[in-house]
Amino acid sequence: MKALLNTDHFGLAKAFPRTQGKVRDIFRLGDGRLAIVTTDRVSAFDHVLPNPIPGRGIILTRMTINWLEELKKTIKSLTTNLPIRHHVLSTSVSDLPNQFHAFQEDLAGRLMIVEECDPIPVEFILRGNITGSWWKEYRALIAKDNSSTVILHGHELPRDLQESQEFPEALFTPSTKAAVGVHDENISVRQMVDIITDWLKGKNEWRSKAIPIVDDSIKLTKALFNTARERAKARGIIIADTKFELGLSLKQDDFSLVIIDEVLTSDSSRFWPLDEFIVGQGQASFDKQIIRNYLESIKWDKKPPIPSLPDEIVSRTSERYQEASTKLFEN
Repeated sequence: MKALLNTDHFGLAKAFPRTQGKVRDIFRLGDGRLAIVTTDRVSAFDHVLPNPIPGRGIILTRMTINWLEELKKTIKSLTTNLPIRHHVLSTSVSDLPNQFHAFQEDLAGRLMIVEECDPIPVEFILRGNITGSWWKEYRALIAKDNSSTVILHGHELPRDLQESQEFPEALFTPSTKAAVGVHDENISVRQMVDIITDWLKGKNEWRSKAIPIVDDSIKLTKALFNTARERAKARGIIIADTKFELGLSLKQDDFSLVIIDEVLTSDSSRFWPLDEFIVGQGQASFDKQIIRNYLESIKWDKKPPIPSLPDEIVSRTSERYQEASTKLFEN
């Protein structure tokens, strides 16, 4: 499969202003729509690596679209203060301006045309199991506090949790949304309210809506996560945690909360194989952990120059992404 590293060769960045993230190239179409192109770039330790993972962008896009379809009933069933929708309008190249049509082959399968919204400046994270940064922070608290319970970002936890252990119910654990190259920081819900309130000060029409936005965001993302976890578990995958991004839209006095960006992909979530799960240790995963492990093994100092990946690592990573997509949507 031909890999797409970037959209530089389109030559359209002047006509349609473009921003580039670690993985996505985003074109502003000038009519309230954005064209999100998910490339095959891959990052690790806050650096974009020189060589792509062919087809990765197509898999990530397909997972988002499939999940949005699967979660329609869940979204519709919620009673919230604000209307809720997702931002995807089309995935067809024919719905783009004519200048893009010559790049049908590059865009097919990795394009989302979306409604332009104001992204809320926090990450909405749900955790079903204790792992990653939360496990590290939890262990640090246990080491210095002899209390029977510990408070981690507003959540009271027992001090006898094991690595990867499942919580009795999913925890809502927001984080900051840092700039590229800067780590996000875990925060409490109280801190999240303060961030959103400050952000809304410059938006007169939204100024009084901080609490409804927070309440609806928590209700929405918990419902999405719980529904997705049940579906994934039935197909042999544990979703240990995931990150949602939300935005706000104001159109003709219609205030709406909008699900934006990627949804429940291998990049925004930790997917673990159910049949290999063992509590008390780290888990195998359907993501780029293979790449992280390789870079650790060669003792890279996580500074430029950035090493290239061997063909074997590229191939194994691609297979892992495809395996997750197949288990979730093709079984």
